[in-house]
Amino acid sequence: SSVHDTLSAGPLPNLYHFVNTSTPLNPADSVYWTFGDGTGSHDMIATHHYAQPGTYTACLTVWRSSTCASTTCKTVQVTQQINCDTAHVSWSFQRDPAVPNKIYFYANSTLPLLDQTWTITRVVPSGPTVTLHQNNPSYVFPDTGFYRVCLRAVTLGGCIKEYCNYIRIETVVPPAGC
Repeated sequence: SSVHDTLSAGPLPNLYHFVNTSTPLNPADSVYWTFGDGTGSHDMIATHHYAQPGTYTACLTVWRSSTCASTTCKTVQVTQQINCDTAHVSWSFQRDPAVPNKIYFYANSTLPLLDQTWTITRVVPSGPTVTLHQNNPSYVFPDTGFYRVCLRAVTLGGCIKEYCNYIRIETVVPPAGC
């Protein structure tokens, strides 16, 4: 016998289904699953919800008779589930004291960020969009006006969040040497 587990999207996070994937069971065989957290099941196909993240050893014991039993175990890694509804992302900025059209952007999040993509679009007057795929970038705005700055972030747990806000550039300092 062997143990097979699958994570399924159900009403509960960390809900696992355990299925015997090797030797076919006879109707006279009896089974017992242990899930490694002090609970078990006599169901042929068992479903179990792990309440806490951690590493568990799930085992299946099959009795073919009172004197013939086999046990197979498998490690189950239960990770903390992230509720994307509670994840929030925003950004803040700081102007360069010497170059007021150079802005330093800072991503803020309730979860660690794995990836950041920033889009900057001039809206008044309208202009092209610039995309920056980097963490906490700085950007030198070429012209005065209003810009829409959007942060698209991927958080720990795979949540994708986007936050947009506007920034006004009032003064442009030309690059040195012009």
